[in-house]
Amino acid sequence: MDISVIVLGILLAAVVIKSIFNIITTLANILWLGKYKGTVQSPRLASNKKLFLLLPVYLEQKLIRRVIEDYYNLIKDKDNIFLIIITTGKETDNLANSESTFNIAKDTIDNLRAKNILIIHYPHNGGSMPEQLNYAAQEIIKYYGVDNIWFFTLNIDSKYNERAFGDIINLVNSKEKIYQHSAFFLSNFNCFQGWGRLFLQAAAIFQSRWTITHEIKRYRVNAANIFFSKFQLAHAVGHGLLIPVNIFRKYCFPVDEIIEDSPFGYLLRCEGHVINPVKNIEIADSPHSFLEHIKQKYTWSFGPMGYSNYFRKYRNNFSRGYRENRARVLILTIQGLLSALNWQVSSWIFLYLVAGFFYVGNGLALLIVTVLSLYSADYIIAMLYFKKAGYINFSIKSLILIYLNLWVVILIHSLPANCALLSIVLKWVGLKQNITKFKTEHLK
Repeated sequence: MDISVIVLGILLAAVVIKSIFNIITTLANILWLGKYKGTVQSPRLASNKKLFLLLPVYLEQKLIRRVIEDYYNLIKDKDNIFLIIITTGKETDNLANSESTFNIAKDTIDNLRAKNILIIHYPHNGGSMPEQLNYAAQEIIKYYGVDNIWFFTLNIDSKYNERAFGDIINLVNSKEKIYQHSAFFLSNFNCFQGWGRLFLQAAAIFQSRWTITHEIKRYRVNAANIFFSKFQLAHAVGHGLLIPVNIFRKYCFPVDEIIEDSPFGYLLRCEGHVINPVKNIEIADSPHSFLEHIKQKYTWSFGPMGYSNYFRKYRNNFSRGYRENRARVLILTIQGLLSALNWQVSSWIFLYLVAGFFYVGNGLALLIVTVLSLYSADYIIAMLYFKKAGYINFSIKSLILIYLNLWVVILIHSLPANCALLSIVLKWVGLKQNITKFKTEHLK
């Protein structure tokens, strides 16, 4: 038998297995999400507790005023909940600049006369978002201590209504656990314009489907208290993370990595901490252009590629935890490395299968089409769920066109990761000095 046919058969079988698993997982997680409506009443945070909403900002002059006003409406009558705007010297070392995010935020706070909205300025140039968060956390701990204090991390495009925010308060009022709010990247889905609209909508579906099919699954398994739970990898994202301060201060966000979510989640899981899922989904923006999409995926792909480095750091810095839980640490590391490998090669596998369609007989060609259709079934399920749940809206014609564009997204998914890997290699051999972390732009 021709070796190419054998390879084709192996790849098709692997895609079928993965597709069935993804379909089952997607349906299970949609059922778990259910008809989430949020808490009915507006609860109050227990008087002995304090909740700090941490919002790191950089070049957010267009959005900061509206964001502060929105959160002020949520917390204005809650004297033990604080919004902390974390500005940075990376944006400007001249705080007299009236156009800086710092000064616009300060003016907004002064106009509102908001006593529970504060600014903490990270004074150094070149600081990253994790450095801003860690610095603000240290300043808060210096002043307020650590007893009964919680942090909730935000991004500039994080959106919570009163009911969703009420659920966050209820979590703080209950048990001392780590909670992670997942995100659907659909807030600007119906705002895209121009020739690239369908591609950008498909990209938003692609990333939001990953949240349902993979991210929520990871959180649910690691919190399920079953045999495999302690071996389930999960990440802790720098926005939507609700964490008690006495846990956060022991670890803090890693500041020497390009992406914080993979190494921080890996560290917490290696240490045995459970990252609990919540049904309150954060609605965030998706990239507004093809270039922004590529830049975002390029930056995000560094997270999975770093697991061998995260392993070395954990083994060296948490030697006791490594000795006592070596099997768990190794299994978590392997999962991370397999995720990185999948990102690097998945598009090439699908390109190989698509190319094979034109070179095999009718029977195998039909099989390839069937397998590829099966693989995309969970994307369709997720898209229909998003519409039914009211996150997006589209016509039948748009559904077909978005589906076709979705395959474009799938077939180029590995390219940003391949470029990121090349950047690492070039830096390793001395041909590149620094690796750029692109900032995601938010237009509204």
